[in-house]
Amino acid sequence: MLKNEASQFLNYYLDENIDTEYAVMLDGPWGAGKTHFIKKYLRDRAIRLAITDKPSYLYASLYGINSTSEITDQFFTQAHPILNSKASRIFGIIASKALNGLVGTEVNSAGENNSVIQDMVMKLDGKVLVFDDLERSSMSISDVMGFINTYVEHEGLKVIMLANETDIPKDQLATYNRQKEKLVGKTIQVQSDPIEVIEKLIERMRLDSVKQTITREKSALLSTFLASKKTNYRNLRVILSEYERLVDNVDSRLQDSPEAMKQLLLYMVATGHEYRSGELDVQIMEALPTSQYYWNQGEIKTPAVQAFEQLKHKYTDVKWVDPIIAPAQLANLYKAGLIDAESINNALSEHPAVVGHAVIPPWRLLWSWADLPRTDYLKARRKLLVQLCNYEINHPGMILHVAGTILLLKRFGDALLGDEVDVIEFFDGYLKELLKIGSLTPDLTTFGFLSTAYAGLGYASHDTEDFKEIYTLVKEATELMCANKMKEISAHYIQRLASNSDAYSSLYEYGMQEDNYAEVAFLHYLDATDFARLLIVDSAPNDKLFASLANRYAGERSFRLREEHEWLAKLKVELVNILNRAAAPYRQLLTLRVGYYFELIEKSIAPGN
Repeated sequence: MLKNEASQFLNYYLDENIDTEYAVMLDGPWGAGKTHFIKKYLRDRAIRLAITDKPSYLYASLYGINSTSEITDQFFTQAHPILNSKASRIFGIIASKALNGLVGTEVNSAGENNSVIQDMVMKLDGKVLVFDDLERSSMSISDVMGFINTYVEHEGLKVIMLANETDIPKDQLATYNRQKEKLVGKTIQVQSDPIEVIEKLIERMRLDSVKQTITREKSALLSTFLASKKTNYRNLRVILSEYERLVDNVDSRLQDSPEAMKQLLLYMVATGHEYRSGELDVQIMEALPTSQYYWNQGEIKTPAVQAFEQLKHKYTDVKWVDPIIAPAQLANLYKAGLIDAESINNALSEHPAVVGHAVIPPWRLLWSWADLPRTDYLKARRKLLVQLCNYEINHPGMILHVAGTILLLKRFGDALLGDEVDVIEFFDGYLKELLKIGSLTPDLTTFGFLSTAYAGLGYASHDTEDFKEIYTLVKEATELMCANKMKEISAHYIQRLASNSDAYSSLYEYGMQEDNYAEVAFLHYLDATDFARLLIVDSAPNDKLFASLANRYAGERSFRLREEHEWLAKLKVELVNILNRAAAPYRQLLTLRVGYYFELIEKSIAPGN
């Protein structure tokens, strides 16, 4: 039923001159705007009829309620605002029992009970009662509807019930239908006007750039929202709030690009709604393709590829290729509310829609070559070849992007390295030269969880055999470079820990550029005796360093540090030697400390963990 038609019927139903002995049901999916509609309608009605008795209606949410007294408690709190919550609950319990014919001698006296009930009825007289979230009650729906019927049949009050009938528990559906036939005289399907809802949501936004984007792209936003087939306005409200918070916390150049703001908005409306509706799993979203080419290789489609194709077909206004912010970053926002501003800003600083083509590195431009005019394509192509000749591309993730793009362009007829050049042999030689001159970036995180992507972008040609071979070459070269680097670092690491306890965190924090070495095996290069002397100083345990060492192997990190396991055994022997030489009471203290921390470590590095 259209909103104005619903209002017209409610005008008739709530007319005090018309006697009714039935309730009205507002039905619609969760988040469709039923609560917003009825509260707005009743507020507007009170103004129109100049109803001065406040409140003009009483509202009770049935979500999670376990007893009828919890319902009357809500009514009494609103009808008797001068009462404190404890008094409201007492009156609510008495009234609940009275309405169910249960008042006896257990509460003071019958006269006092009657006085309370008379006062309650006087307060309810002329009020409209609204019962929301019927299907979400923890009581049986039969008991709830029997309780509501008391107000309708015995007290003659006007009652409006809100529910999502499709969510009525199946085992209660037959009973519900029987009771509804007796209790409900009219069922109204309510859907809020989406344009009106969007206008209200725009008013809630703080950032002018966000308000302007939503206003300008209102048609595309509405089309994307309605494409979900689940018009959940609560979800939309949360998504737009997350969109604004994200935009406000990353590179301000994003707000200066109307096209980038639009693309991000629609991408978030589609993926956010799918996630909040339970249709898009976080792990699948993290692995969603970002390129229009790399998912077409091979015969077996991964769950992420299948999800991507469904999303692309469902949400046609969304630009699914080269999203402004990587789906893995958005998944982190949806799941935990976290914004990795540093990583996001690094990607934004190289996104053509945000900063334009002029400042974008050639590998990044060629990653999305299909979006480039031929003139820009040729410029990026020439620059990339110069960089390769000068060995300027030295990050493993960038090297893999270049390799994937070169393989892809070759399939499209442009042999960027020349027709006679074997791509695998070229990168084998390229990596050897980087190792020789020591310029390969030793970033092993490139080969972590999302090993098919770097900088939020999926590698082109990632599932071809040639790319897989190059990937192995890059990984092995990076591991070798990292090992060489860590040998150099290990020569001074004991001294670094000895001179600065703040450096202990480098054992478990990430980021080699910040001199942190989580998941980078290197402690086996250290002398176990020297490290033991840092852990026990003058017979006293260094608990901060012990805890940092245990934290290093926590979770899944221990798998990447398996080269250190033998060294840990040697370290434990050295610690036992020290504590055996210690005098009382320190020997017992050290025995407890070493035992405690190594129990944690050994549990973490045990096979299967």
